[in-house]
Amino acid sequence: FKCTITKANMNVTATADSKTYNGSALTCDGNLSGVPSSGSTIKYGLSEGSYTLNSAPTITNVADSDTIYYQVTNPNYNDATGSFTCTINRATITDTPADNTKTYDGTALTCDGSLSTRMPSGSTIKYGTTNGSYTSTSAPKITNVAESKTIYYQVEHANYNTKTGSFKCTITKANMNVTATADSQTYNGSLLTCDGNLSGVPNGSDINYGTNDGSYTLDSAPTIKNVAESKNVYYQVTNPNYNDATGSFACTITKAEPTLKLDADSIELHRQYGGSYT
Repeated sequence: FKCTITKANMNVTATADSKTYNGSALTCDGNLSGVPSSGSTIKYGLSEGSYTLNSAPTITNVADSDTIYYQVTNPNYNDATGSFTCTINRATITDTPADNTKTYDGTALTCDGSLSTRMPSGSTIKYGTTNGSYTSTSAPKITNVAESKTIYYQVEHANYNTKTGSFKCTITKANMNVTATADSQTYNGSLLTCDGNLSGVPNGSDINYGTNDGSYTLDSAPTIKNVAESKNVYYQVTNPNYNDATGSFACTITKAEPTLKLDADSIELHRQYGGSYT
């Protein structure tokens, strides 16, 4: 007669392997339970029915995520096969951009938010000037104060959730170094223009004048003719890229020396009547 031990069935179960991307490998072993402790062999494969791997595969990137197939063999058990998922989930980008700013100097400021150094390596960065619209892979540039704006960005990466946000790109006003010199002339009956011979005035500036401190209502330099009209003149220089510059200077008509001119007849008459000249 025969005395026979027949193979038992294994009750093997697997659980999915998963983690959030962190740059390190995830071992796809399925955390198999119910595997007989003695004499069992576990093999893995990447397609159903093919179990060619003697050790559990590993994945590192989101794109590597896959279904893993396994086979458990044991001399005392019927083979057990099954599958489980092994997944790398996208991580969240936690770093943020930096605002770009500088004082006006006539050169362009690149509005990149320092994203190339703050975002994960391999990211695709796009920019836009309207929220939700990211049309350029090159960071915009601004040169003038009036061009300051909010920049919107989108960062895409195979292992991270898409990140969007905004940062400020700002040109701040520079200071002008405007100086004035006094205007003066000796009275000669002609007009003296009181413009202060202003130096250090940037191109594109507007200059206004006034005769009271803090009031600059004249679009052109005032003029004076007589000594009594001498005064302090106040000026204001404005420019979209600079802080306003104000100051004052003296505009003066000085008294002339009187002159006497005698013709020959006057001299002769004076001599005949005993006059003298001093």
